[in-house]
Amino acid sequence: SSAPPSAGPAQRARASAPQLSADLRCLGVKLPSGADPPLGVMGEAFPEVAGTLLLEQNFANLEEAMEAELWEVDGDDLQLYACEPGGPSEDGPPGAVLVTEGKSDGWAELVHSLAGGAGARVCRLTSSFICESLDNDSAGSFTVGLAFNEDLEESSLLALTLRRTRENPGEDESGLVRPIELHVNGALAVADVLPLPVRADLEVELCWDAMAPGGRRVRLLHRLSQVALSGGASGSTSDGVAALAEEVAAAAAPVTEVAAAAAGAAGAAATAEDGRSGETIVEFYTTGDKFDKATALYFRSTGKVKVRLLHVACHHEEPT
Repeated sequence: SSAPPSAGPAQRARASAPQLSADLRCLGVKLPSGADPPLGVMGEAFPEVAGTLLLEQNFANLEEAMEAELWEVDGDDLQLYACEPGGPSEDGPPGAVLVTEGKSDGWAELVHSLAGGAGARVCRLTSSFICESLDNDSAGSFTVGLAFNEDLEESSLLALTLRRTRENPGEDESGLVRPIELHVNGALAVADVLPLPVRADLEVELCWDAMAPGGRRVRLLHRLSQVALSGGASGSTSDGVAALAEEVAAAAAPVTEVAAAAAGAAGAAATAEDGRSGETIVEFYTTGDKFDKATALYFRSTGKVKVRLLHVACHHEEPT
């Protein structure tokens, strides 16, 4: 697969509330006046992003979407099933549960062809899911991504990945439970994700202008929070928005206090360890190939993994 971009001026990772406070427009968050936009690479503000809704999927309605051939699924040793509102939903909220079994070579993909396969310049992507298990021994991982052709791994321009830390070559790490990390395009965004199950609310903005300061790049706003699945007490997509809004309102508070306030808004226990949020700006994952749009939105798991998909939406730049 493509090598991750090297760290440098094109990568800025931050987690302070004032920087997080700007530009949550697609989530419907009303921002306080006077909030400064976060600086992108080369000291320039990340360009404003406007777009038209291209896709919105509530995964509790996955069966209807599969019947309409909006998604394709492939892989080894996998299960994919919907938990609908009002129906039996195991121990969690309505959504679609993706389970992969087997060893590290096991995998599963759920893929949507953007604009019927013609592709589109996706300028904003939002996704909410709950990672319920990520096996240590099989190096489990889960990725939300965009690709520009059918070879998803080699043609990814965006990859948001939860995975275990890599083993150190030559060291005996048998029995060691490695922490879970959040990566965006190969760059580390969160070094130690909270104990599972964890809900991830992710918002990504994409700048396609190669002539802009820093070139083509993406900005990730993320919020991670522990959830209790018994009784479905993990909240809805709007809860993730409310949590981010709480962080905006508490922008002047220390990060730990912001995290606690956000966790309280999402219905979780209000402790500093219950919520983690921040921002990361990196280059497009693939920089050597020429492409002007994304053709596929995908969810990919490897190893032994269980993820509950809740919601995803894409906005795109319409052709001029």
